[in-house]
Amino acid sequence: MDLIEAKGRDIGKHVHHPVTDFYFITIVDRLTGWLEVKRSTRKTVEQIAPKIELMLRRMARVLKSPIKLIRSDKGSEFKSETQDVMARLKIKHRFVKSGNRIEQANKTWQKIWYRLMRLGRGDLAELDTQAQAIFNNTLSSVTGRTPLEALDTPDKILTEKYTKYQKRKRIAKYKAVKIEVNDLVRYVLTKETGKHGKALGYKSYRGKHWSMKAYRVTKVVENVHQEKYFVHGAWRFRDALLKVPGVDMVSRAIVVQKHRQRKRDYVDELKQGDYPLDLALGDPDDQPD
Repeated sequence: MDLIEAKGRDIGKHVHHPVTDFYFITIVDRLTGWLEVKRSTRKTVEQIAPKIELMLRRMARVLKSPIKLIRSDKGSEFKSETQDVMARLKIKHRFVKSGNRIEQANKTWQKIWYRLMRLGRGDLAELDTQAQAIFNNTLSSVTGRTPLEALDTPDKILTEKYTKYQKRKRIAKYKAVKIEVNDLVRYVLTKETGKHGKALGYKSYRGKHWSMKAYRVTKVVENVHQEKYFVHGAWRFRDALLKVPGVDMVSRAIVVQKHRQRKRDYVDELKQGDYPLDLALGDPDDQPD
């Protein structure tokens, strides 16, 4: 359960008459996704509480089940008379800092409502009806059903869908490659990325500059408190390191070969600079077959 503020000056020019500021009261069912919405011209608990009671009674009829628990933030409009409503309907009311489910529903609701408003699909009451109908007929990516279809679906099936979604959601799309002792890595040159130091040679949002040479990791500290690596005489964090894979030497050989095909007198700057031969900056001519 939540409250959304709407500015009349942004709406009046689309509905062609003056509109005062008002609020949307939104209640969403966590399992089916069914949304109930009602407008209120004031935020006072005296006006909000009766509307919430009507919305809860209507949602109970739609869900065909009594409402046992409802969550909201600690707004003054959800206290005093609203608590009397909860007691009368025998609903347990819990205050939370934030609710992801209702916030996502609010976002989708506002997107639909304001889009209809800009298309000139009617006055405020008509926009409310149309937006709520569209919302409750929108396919859910979690359950694979619309809230209207979910009303006739057994709770067990919906719960299984949410469980699978939560497990799938926990799997990270990207995971940094593990770095161990003796691995070759490059580290971020902070004075070039603009994060620290006097020389702001490169804007941090444009990219990162890595060390020219690859260095071996000599020590690793990895526990619940921290994760750091000793590289080139200093302790560095994981996000400041780039692991050099075994194909780095092969990739460099291909690049040098292409340069030599286009320019016969091409000079390898790394080789000319007397860099030691290692996996990261090896001489392409000295590679094993």
